[in-house]
Amino acid sequence: MGEKYKLPLSHEAFASWSLLDLLTGYWEDYYAKNPTEAKRSADGKEVKFVTGDPLIDKWEDEIAKGIEPDLTEGLTVQDRERVLAAREVNKDRA
Repeated sequence: MGEKYKLPLSHEAFASWSLLDLLTGYWEDYYAKNPTEAKRSADGKEVKFVTGDPLIDKWEDEIAKGIEPDLTEGLTVQDRERVLAAREVNKDRA
């Protein structure tokens, strides 16, 4: 995103963006530069992203089928507990 907006990543504007904003901007830029990484379904209606990472590609398949993927899958038990605890603490903020 720093390249997109010609700002250094240390700029204060980046501190005001949520992780979701930063990740969304990153992937928008990535797929704009690498359009062959996004694959259209046979009918042309859906786009599937192929990363080469088996877990990420599994999540993409689940999303395409309307299933909400378990984004804590693949984490260590300790990291999973941290994520779930953080969700609990922040659930009223959403």
